[in-house]
This record gives sequence, C-alpha cells and structure tokens, in this order.
Amino acid sequence: MIKLNDDNIFVGEIKQLLKSFNLPKCRVYASAEDLRFNGEIAIVGNDIVQKTSSGTRRLDSYQKGNFIANITTNLSTNTTVYDYHTHEYLGEYLRFLRDYTGVNLMGMYNCFSYETTKNVDVEIDGVEFKSNDGNYTLFSFPVKFGQKYSIALTFHGEICAFYGIASTDGKVDVVSQSCIHLRGMTFEQPRELEVALSESMEQSKKEEYFKRESGLRMFVKVPKACESSIVVLEGEYDYLQLLVDGYKEVLTKPVFLKISASDLPNIVVITSQEIIDNHIPVGPGVIAPTDATKYVESKYPGFVMQRYGYGYDETTNTITFVNVRWKSSDVDYTLSQYDYLNKHQLLDLNLNDNQLLADRLVEYLSNQAITPNDEIVKNIKRLQKTLLSNEKYHYSIENYYGMWDDGIRRSIYRFVVETAINDDNFDVISYCDKDVENAMGYLKEIYADGNGHILD
Repeated sequence: MIKLNDDNIFVGEIKQLLKSFNLPKCRVYASAEDLRFNGEIAIVGNDIVQKTSSGTRRLDSYQKGNFIANITTNLSTNTTVYDYHTHEYLGEYLRFLRDYTGVNLMGMYNCFSYETTKNVDVEIDGVEFKSNDGNYTLFSFPVKFGQKYSIALTFHGEICAFYGIASTDGKVDVVSQSCIHLRGMTFEQPRELEVALSESMEQSKKEEYFKRESGLRMFVKVPKACESSIVVLEGEYDYLQLLVDGYKEVLTKPVFLKISASDLPNIVVITSQEIIDNHIPVGPGVIAPTDATKYVESKYPGFVMQRYGYGYDETTNTITFVNVRWKSSDVDYTLSQYDYLNKHQLLDLNLNDNQLLADRLVEYLSNQAITPNDEIVKNIKRLQKTLLSNEKYHYSIENYYGMWDDGIRRSIYRFVVETAINDDNFDVISYCDKDVENAMGYLKEIYADGNGHILD
C-alpha cells in the first residue's frame, strides 16, 4: 500500500497519469436538474451545461479526456514523492471516474491523509478546535456535500469533528449544524457520517456554500493518546447490519454482498434455549461458527452456509444467522440489486500507519485491470472470448466484440461468488483484475478471419 512521501515507480505512474489526463474541474451530474445554483457549470452525459435563472443552457460537448479551456485541469507538481497535493488531486480523479464512468474505486482510497492544520481556532458547542493544542492533533481532509463517509479507527475515548470551509489563512467558516462526537470507536466497525446542509438553512446561504465547496473539509480532533490507523472512505462501507427482533447487531466480519435486511432470503435466530440444548459455545462477541453452522443446516434444510454472516447478542444470549451466499440457482445476479463490495484492504488491518491507497487501486490506475474504461479494445475482446468459452460463466454478448456490457460484470461477479476468489483477496469488485484473471486462467487470444470476424 502506498503511504505519504513514498517515491517509487508506482507513484511515478500515478503522477504521470494525473499530469496527462484532462480532469474536469466541475461536478458530474446524472441530470441537469441536479445543478444547485445559478451559474454552476457541470457535465451531464456528453454535454457541458450551466444553470441559469430560466433553466439550463448547453455550453459545449464533452468527451472524456479532451482538453477544454477553463473546464479541465491537470496535476501540477514538481515533486517526485506522493504528497498531500497529489493525494487530494487523485481523489478528485477517482470521483470523476465514479460519477462519469460508473467505475467506483473509492473503496481503495483513504480520504484521510494525516494532513494537520495551521492557525485554526474555533469553538463549536463548547468544544475547542485548535491547531496548537498540545493534547490533540487537528487533522483535516476534503469532503463533498451530499456524500457519506465511513470512518475507521480504534479509540475508546472521544473523537470530535466538524466540517467547514477553510481559507488559506486558517480561518474556517463552520458548516456543521453541531459538533460531531465519536465515542468508543473500533477499527472493525466503521462509523458513518454524512456531510449535509441543514434543511432549514436559507437557500441563498446554501448556494453560497455550494459555490465554495472546493474548500470544504472535515476537521477531526484526535487525542495524542490515539495510536490507531485512521481510514476514511467516501461512501458506505459498513459491515452488514441486521434489524432482527427489535435490536441491531453489527456483524463481526465483512461480507461480500452489501444488501439490506429486506433483501435477505433467510434470517435465522438461534434462541438462548437452543444454544444451551445444543451445546453451542458462545461468548461476548465470539461464537463457534462450525458448531452453530451444523446446527442451522440440520434444522433448516437448504439454508446453505457457504459463507455465513452472524451476530451474537450478549444481552439476550441469541445468535442471528444470515444466509449471505446462496446456491447459484437461487441467486439474482442483476446489477441493480447488489453492490460489488468485497473486503477492503484499507479496512482489514489496523497497522498504526498512514496507508493511503490499497494495492488494488495501483493495479487499476496502471491499466492492469479490464474495466469499461479500458481503451485497448483487444483486452475487452479477450475477456469476452474467455467468458464465451465456457458455459460456467453464463455470458452472452449484449452489444458486440470489444464493447463493454453489463453482462461481463454480472458474469465475473457470479464467477467470483461461486469460486470464492474474494475470500483470499482484497478489493475484488467484479472487474477483471489480476486475481480474477488468474482464477480464470490466461485470457484467450483473439483470432480473426480476413473479414475481421472472430474465430472460435
């Protein structure tokens, strides 16, 4: 994993990518109706549009990667190391990929870069945030309105935070409605925060903040006694949570599918008496999965615990089991129902170190994974050829050779689930990364006849 001030070939590749790519400075929206204030410029589909008092007007066409004066920018840096500026710029690049192409790599990017503040001195709800406080370190990192952030760290005391718009002289315009208090944090159970404006705020004030969003940052006051790693991911990356019999139990291990309780085909609660009668060992936060699994499978035929999810409630002495992975015949592989979330390297180990990028992200940035963004048509053709070569991949071409389609990702997703590649590897998000390719075997080469038709 890449850390702050690293200087190696991978850092060089990332910097070169960011220097050469023409990155839009404006937001990407799904619809022109999403623009937030008069004068705002944004990318909607293949158009650059601007919000006006009477609606929106088209300014220009947009094609990914093209230079457009006053719209696109490039990384400007003279250093060779991985510094704060490069890291924050990379975050903007990844947000663009997510919003414009749909390829979401933000789960491999730590928004928290351990950047400390200077000259900040504000008070919120009686809590002081001072850059020069010797008992705390005041960190900050960029955030965006309307986004949720998952914060992972271990500290049993209190962590305080707020978000506001910073100026270069250290002055901060506080945007948070109140001070954010985080208590009893554990790295294994990230806490979710949302950056939002108060619904009661005047529209003119909201628009003012939207215009200054580039300076929006989360400020986190961390006691010197905290030695934990700190990871902040943009988006929802919490572990599977259940609402069962009126209590909420957070599972003690990450799961492959991120689904809501209403999507679960089976929820089984083993009662206190069943635990006693069947001699199932339990303890605070710990149960014996093998014994409990055997019991569940014997009591509920067809409840296949290929990869179990469970929660133990110490108060009621009950175990909640969830059938997280189903037999292939029972799975709905539609893109709309499931996210392609796997265990994340950045959330796996609390190394007490400033890990900023997951190893898999470097793989994607250096074009070693096949995604819809792959500009080498032959790579997508080879992947399609491989998926068509065996009925186990359940793939049929939706468009034509060399053009990415959603069926490719569904097939990879199904293959990942059924072969459990994600059990031993991090950040397998159902594109063709190196671990997926290795599990498939070498991708088939493409051969064509004189007319360019693909040969079997």
